[in-house]
Amino acid sequence: MKKYCWFIVFLVLCSCGLKVKNGVKEKDTLTSFIENKVLTNDWTSTDAVGKPYEGGTHYAALMSSNTITQRFPYGETNSVITIKNTKDGNKVIILVNHGQIYGDYIEVRFGDDNIKKYTFSMFQDSSFVKPKATPLNKITLDNADDFIEECKSHKSIKIRIPLFREGKRVFKYNADTLLNWKW
Repeated sequence: MKKYCWFIVFLVLCSCGLKVKNGVKEKDTLTSFIENKVLTNDWTSTDAVGKPYEGGTHYAALMSSNTITQRFPYGETNSVITIKNTKDGNKVIILVNHGQIYGDYIEVRFGDDNIKKYTFSMFQDSSFVKPKATPLNKITLDNADDFIEECKSHKSIKIRIPLFREGKRVFKYNADTLLNWKW
């Protein structure tokens, strides 16, 4: 019985972050981009991903320069800011690689400016295997365009994110260059 339970856990963990396309499981584009290309010291961006006649999708991302330690089972955690542009407009997605984000807003300090509050909703993406499953580690900011404009003029960003059982924790992002976002 114990071996059977571990096998089920193993299968569930192996299928996380995968989507089904033509009967074959593959990682979604956002997850693949973050795992393979994001740097901790500068904005990483891509050219259009997807079909050109549909407008494609552009990404820019920046990983936090610090990690925090959470209680079991999460441990060491970092965060990534991802800006996504599709034909429908811009989105700012903030994720933590371990843990659960909760609450109504995050607090952001750009450079030495005053703290701004940004409300958010939980990230929804059709690329997940279970259409009604909502990941608790990704959020979408409600005022993406304002956030993007601030990123264009500041190299240092601090975000205080409310984490389940951990309270509000600060992630620091330091870019060598300003965000160059033209979409």
